[in-house]
Amino acid sequence: MSTTSMLASWGPYLLAFSFVVLTGLLIVTLFILTRQPVHPAIRNLLIALVAIEILLFGLHTTTSADADITGFWDWFFDLDKESTLGTMFSAVQMALVGMVALINGIGIRRYGRWPRLYWGLLAAGFMFLGFDEYFMIHEYLFERWGLPGEWWRYLYLGAGGMLVLLSGYVYRRWMRPEPRLFILFFVGLVVTALSGIALEPLIWNARCPERISCFDPLLAIEETGEMVGATIVLASLLLFAQRHLDPAAWRAAYRLSLGASVALGLALVFNLWGAPALEARTLAERTSISYLDGALELVGYRLSKTVFEPGDTLEVTLYWYTRSGLPENYNQSVRLLARPEGDQVAEFDLGALDGTLVPSRAWLPGTVARSSLRFNLPDTLPVTQSYWVGVRLWYGDWQASRGLDISETDSLRLTPDLVVISNAVAVGPAPNTPPEIEIEYVFDDGLRLAGYNPPGQIDDSLALDFWWKADRDIERDLTQFVHLVDLEGTPVLGYDQPPFEGRFVTYTWPAGTDVQDSWRIDIPEDVPPGDYAVYTGLYDSITLQRSPVFDAEGHSLLDDMIYLGDVTLGGDGGRKKQFQSRPDAPEAEISGLTASYA
Repeated sequence: MSTTSMLASWGPYLLAFSFVVLTGLLIVTLFILTRQPVHPAIRNLLIALVAIEILLFGLHTTTSADADITGFWDWFFDLDKESTLGTMFSAVQMALVGMVALINGIGIRRYGRWPRLYWGLLAAGFMFLGFDEYFMIHEYLFERWGLPGEWWRYLYLGAGGMLVLLSGYVYRRWMRPEPRLFILFFVGLVVTALSGIALEPLIWNARCPERISCFDPLLAIEETGEMVGATIVLASLLLFAQRHLDPAAWRAAYRLSLGASVALGLALVFNLWGAPALEARTLAERTSISYLDGALELVGYRLSKTVFEPGDTLEVTLYWYTRSGLPENYNQSVRLLARPEGDQVAEFDLGALDGTLVPSRAWLPGTVARSSLRFNLPDTLPVTQSYWVGVRLWYGDWQASRGLDISETDSLRLTPDLVVISNAVAVGPAPNTPPEIEIEYVFDDGLRLAGYNPPGQIDDSLALDFWWKADRDIERDLTQFVHLVDLEGTPVLGYDQPPFEGRFVTYTWPAGTDVQDSWRIDIPEDVPPGDYAVYTGLYDSITLQRSPVFDAEGHSLLDDMIYLGDVTLGGDGGRKKQFQSRPDAPEAEISGLTASYA
């Protein structure tokens, strides 16, 4: 029988047994605490923590009855959501446990190196749990490593088991005079592990076996039990410090721990509301994309990279400013679209009720909310290709979703609800074959024409290959032209196109780009037979002004055109007979070139 089948069959009984065990452990805790001398400061702290846990449980049951998040308080008091008040409290309490363990290891001087190392490991473990509780470190790492999402339970269960064994050894070897405190410590560990690791899957399989999402009231007991377990562990460590630290050191350590906990809580609050606004002003690329007539605005974004390879991971962070309460919990979609047609090659959707995002109906007016999306690019992603990174907001059911139209934007809008926020490129490997004719012409924009292949057999078209290199980031959208000019300097044919036919636009080329572009130019039948010089160059696609070009010695070229060679067009139906390259341009002055040929 599989684990899933076993849980489905025995789930209700295992769940009931778990609650019986938890109840018994809480009775043991009360029995020990009522028979220990407890300093008033510790007693007041423990009472305050338990009161907060009871209050959080009550607020959850009164404001978060189901999955429908309808406002800020509905979300903020929900113990099943991330970044909420309950998450902050758990994170601060776990960190406080770690700080008290560290104080015990540093302050109790009669123990040797190994007990101190134990206290240090205990402190590091609980501090990590505190940060993991809020920042979901294990989910990020498991996703990054490609591991199944539920494996963290086995990892944590194994680490907890090792901690119990190590604690038992340390107690037996060095701390046997404190049996009740270590029983209290073990009870706290078991309550924390049972609540935080085992209860959730048991509740799911017993109460929601056929549902994709589970919003059961018992899940709040799971979260509350995890908090209570941490409080029991904290009580054991505080009582241990009370007994073994000298009074002055104990008072200083107690105050330091509480002060650091308050500071950590304020830091978590700042991370939720202050940090996104600060990042949007200092780190993000600014943009302005308004929805709902300005009630919601995308004010900035960050991309982990704008130059990538197939199979890379792309991380996108979006910064949203809301001026008033929002009517829906919107879902966000980030898309990678190939230019120039806008074909979609990758997409990632993040639901508003996903644990990694504060639902949009819970965003406070006048604040900036931050959302992060991370997805893997296809291994078959076309390279030497420019892309658009687009954003879309939608709401409703997945199969019947409705996009949220953009009210106003300073960015390129592809559809009423899809807008481009950034350009990105996938640059392939450098050409593995050198050009037949190596040259060195440098354009003022930072592009360098390093060589070309002349056409072989010329029929009804002229085939050319160009080797381009970018000495720096290219900032303009450039178009390349190829002109046929007769011996009198009169142009007879002009053919213009962006490099790579617009698939790899020049203003997205990063420094170091090394590419080969292939052209095929159809020659009209009305071009008369004769000898013609072939020229090429670049011009700005908006202003139509040519990009100045210089030879290897730094001399500017006439009319900013590069001479490639001569072509002879026959008149016997064979059309073209030969292409001859010469190192220098013909002496005849080029004239008559007009703006129509750019």
